[in-house]
Amino acid sequence: MTDYFATHAPAISQEIKDFFAERRRAARELSPNLEQSIDILEDFTLRGGKQIRPMLVLLGYELAGGKINKAAYQVAAAVEIFHKHILNLDDMADRDEMRYNGPTIWKKYEAVFEGWKDAQHHARSFAEIDGTLLGSFAFDLVRRAQLPAEIKLAVMEVLINRMYFETVAGWQIHYHQNQESLEAANEEVFIKGLDLVTARYTFVGPLKIGLILAGKTPSKLRKAVESYAMKVGLAFQITDDILGVFGDPKETGKSVGNDIREGKKTLLLQRAYQAAQPADQEFLADVCGRELRPQELERAQQIIRDTGSLEYSLQLAHQQIAVASQDLQAVQLSGKTAEEARSVLRELAEFIGQRKK
Repeated sequence: MTDYFATHAPAISQEIKDFFAERRRAARELSPNLEQSIDILEDFTLRGGKQIRPMLVLLGYELAGGKINKAAYQVAAAVEIFHKHILNLDDMADRDEMRYNGPTIWKKYEAVFEGWKDAQHHARSFAEIDGTLLGSFAFDLVRRAQLPAEIKLAVMEVLINRMYFETVAGWQIHYHQNQESLEAANEEVFIKGLDLVTARYTFVGPLKIGLILAGKTPSKLRKAVESYAMKVGLAFQITDDILGVFGDPKETGKSVGNDIREGKKTLLLQRAYQAAQPADQEFLADVCGRELRPQELERAQQIIRDTGSLEYSLQLAHQQIAVASQDLQAVQLSGKTAEEARSVLRELAEFIGQRKK
């Protein structure tokens, strides 16, 4: 898997750099402020991340018999740009200050506007404006790819409906649930949100785009890919939530404990609350949704361990990964490249179960 990522990451990054270079030249003719926005957006887009989504585009393409070319790299790059657009929205909603070991866009602007009256408001306003621009860049890059018009439209349909519309629905589910008490939180509702926000957005959408690039795809392959994507997506988010509470910020690039501070009713927290002693339930209910002192975070971590919630979440993630690999293995493929793509997807599933960032 690491070899596959190392092989294709430079080409994806180069497509992003080339696109931003062209946009920077256009911005320079209009406004120095717009040129500054391009610089900030390019830094945010290229600064870090695992590039899982663009790689899934390429893997889906190869799985269906496609041979990677410039157009495939452009679409993969567009998916990465779209993802960074979504992350900016996420950072603003969650008030995150750090992403990939650097400031989030709104935090970057807070430094730019230091000394301004109401600097934070202006910083968040510029992050909203720049984020909108970043989202448009994804569609612009798809438009520029040398592909048949019907393929471009089909790709955009996935971006709009699968990776935008459904993600917003999932966000809203979780956002409303975050305002509920831990006692009232419902695991089924949370899982539905995960299905929309992570499984469909991170895995189903990009893999489907890859299949679209390859043209007509057998229905058995489409169904197997979607089944794999849904299960691995659930496992991915479960492990992500675990890292949000137990991860090392130096490895994850994100602050630990943010999910608890934001009041997110993760599976990890719901299970811990259900199994905890009354005093610990009262403690979890109190800290969920507010700033945590270091010793409070440590106590929350201990409760999650002691109640078996951490072990339950890990086991569920591993079960999903095992079944996902079986789903993918059962489908018949044609050609060495497709078999290699399947092997990488199996390795990716295993990596997700063991990841530390």
